[in-house]
Amino acid sequence: MGSIRSVKGKHGVHWRAEVYVRGIRESDTFASKTEARQWAIAREAELGKSSAPVKNRTLAEILTRYATDVSPSHKGDRWERIRIAKIMREFPGVNRPVRDLRSDDVVAWREDRLRSVAGPSVAREMGLLFAALAHASREWRWLSREKLDELRGARRPPQSRPRTQRVPSEAQKAILESLGYAEHEPIDTVGKRVALAFLLGLETAMRCGELCGLTPADVELKRRFVRLPVTKNGDAREVPLTVEAVRLFGLLPKAATGESLLGVTPRQVDANFRKARDATKWKTIRFHDTRAEALTNLSSKVDILTLARIAGHRDLRSLSIYYRETAEQIAARL
Repeated sequence: MGSIRSVKGKHGVHWRAEVYVRGIRESDTFASKTEARQWAIAREAELGKSSAPVKNRTLAEILTRYATDVSPSHKGDRWERIRIAKIMREFPGVNRPVRDLRSDDVVAWREDRLRSVAGPSVAREMGLLFAALAHASREWRWLSREKLDELRGARRPPQSRPRTQRVPSEAQKAILESLGYAEHEPIDTVGKRVALAFLLGLETAMRCGELCGLTPADVELKRRFVRLPVTKNGDAREVPLTVEAVRLFGLLPKAATGESLLGVTPRQVDANFRKARDATKWKTIRFHDTRAEALTNLSSKVDILTLARIAGHRDLRSLSIYYRETAEQIAARL
């Protein structure tokens, strides 16, 4: 069996196990000596009978298996698989054994991506890459903890400042007209359904996917709230409805049980909204800006804890950007 030794750290004593089989050296740290011994015995057996030595596992193999076995269990499955395919096309040395990769390889890929996209996008892609590597190390034992730490040593680009884009009434009017929406007309086109999604986003602060996923059973118009069984952070939440939101929901044609109330998909909303927006002068506005606009307006009506419940935010600090009163407005309330 491989060697096992105690290691002192700031959190107390841990046990480090190291095995060496068929030219492959691996190690890991455990809370107890028993766990370390069990891992060493099991890992030696795996390496001894493996027909594909760990040293030959490539980054491409890790990313492919992660996309196949792990991503489908995530809410952002489609985004992950698209990004993984892009990483596999552009990462230098993606077909080299992962044990031969260095943090310099990650840095080179990072710098190349920064020439094409903004820092926050690259940071998200690096996060996905590191998640796949960590899973491969923890669950499949395809790379050592030391190699994982080395690769993760490449720094992610700094996050950009939060968007401060507002959606003024002039922009709302122009985009709604471009979508073909008009008051007192039936909602009988995709453009008009997208327009209603736009207006509901401005009233409720719900995300595009949340709005498109609503079914008749999720909406309680008489009690003025909406149930969201699945949200971005995985928590269910209930969203209160303004009087205007209730009126807007009432404009929608009836949908069958279990069907989308809005009758459009997030992809349809995105494509139609972009096309309509680009036909106006308000080309910097995104559909997601409706959420920030709604939360900014709600921040003057409710306290921060209530706003957190409406938005589904766990971190109250992330809501501070929506409290945008000027010093003069605050003084008027003192």
